Amino acid sequence: MGSTNDDGNKGDDNRVGDDGDNCRDEGGRVGERRCTNSRSKWMHNVGKMEKLQAYKVEEERPRERRKTQGNLLRERRCRFRRGRKWRFRRGRRHKFGQRENDRGKKMHRVVPVKALNEIKASLGWRVVYAWVGDDPCGDGDLPPWSGVTCSTVGDYRVVTELEVYAVSIVGPFPTAVTSLLDLTRLDLHNNKLTGPIPPQIGRLRRLKILNLRWNKLQDAIPPEIGQLKSLTHLYLSFNNFKGEIPKELANLPDLRYLHLHENRLTGRIPPELGTLQNLRHLDAGNNHLVGTLRELIRIEGCFPALRNLYLNNNYFTGGVPAQLANLTSLEILYLSYNKMSGVIPSSIAHIPKLTYLYLDHNQFSGRIPDPFYKHLFLKEMYLEGNAFRPGVNPIGFHKVLEVSDSDFLA
Repeated sequence: MGSTNDDGNKGDDNRVGDDGDNCRDEGGRVGERRCTNSRSKWMHNVGKMEKLQAYKVEEERPRERRKTQGNLLRERRCRFRRGRKWRFRRGRRHKFGQRENDRGKKMHRVVPVKALNEIKASLGWRVVYAWVGDDPCGDGDLPPWSGVTCSTVGDYRVVTELEVYAVSIVGPFPTAVTSLLDLTRLDLHNNKLTGPIPPQIGRLRRLKILNLRWNKLQDAIPPEIGQLKSLTHLYLSFNNFKGEIPKELANLPDLRYLHLHENRLTGRIPPELGTLQNLRHLDAGNNHLVGTLRELIRIEGCFPALRNLYLNNNYFTGGVPAQLANLTSLEILYLSYNKMSGVIPSSIAHIPKLTYLYLDHNQFSGRIPDPFYKHLFLKEMYLEGNAFRPGVNPIGFHKVLEVSDSDFLA
């Protein structure tokens, strides 16, 4: 909660977010009644209910008790059913938290309130004390539950954002969250969540921000995250994830920020990530990744919008390929503490916006190309801990340029 993000935002990305999700009070079956009288009495009874948590609308309109000829009665009921079917196709949603799908089938008791109550039951007192009342979106004089943001959609409200961070939540990832289908922002960072991310996370198709950093989550990153087509920010850093980075992340066309550092990830970074046209920040530092940069950028035209590339503290080998200069938007290149070798190509110095270059503690050799000392935007360049030859150009063209004399070979 303190460091500055690459996009200028502060801290643990508390504010990194967008939209939200369902929030209609329909938790249990308390207050459920059958309609047997006229429509006016039916509505009158609903108004008397003190807590309307769930109301199951009858499958059919209440029958009139007066005698009617059979044909006429059938005609009226058929006409009513046809009207309802037409409305279902238009995707109408009712005030009482009931949703119809496009096939006309009812899905009773839509789950936002039930899901939030399950989450509430699993949280510690730091959150529960602020979750007062039966309506997470606020009811009358009661404010919305802390960390819950609702939006109005037609004639009902839905939960669109859930932010419960830095409150020491202990236990597995709350699977009930995946029932909040209208969520656009889910922020549970800086807690003590354990276990895997459930594969049901792929149900949150409207999610734009997923921030789970600074927890104790483990196992593999579920490939179902690749189903979140609206995702723009993915923060999974500072956990215990292991296994390979799923190539399904390349299916996120709007992804801009991908934070995976400080985990136990292994294998190679999928080159398919290079097809992400909007990716600005890729941080996979402090893992156990292997491979070469040449493999990562082998796709022509890859990473067109990438500004920051953090691959430090891994096990990358090979050299810095000259093709890296094709990443013309690159501003930060962080390759420290790997096993890379070879000569630094002068073409890297021609990346127009390169501002920070960290190549220290590798096995690079040769000379430092002259263009680095004349770069207009380069502010910091760290090269210590390599095997450069003596005779390097004088230091002092940049604010920070660390090259220790003891690092040169005779």
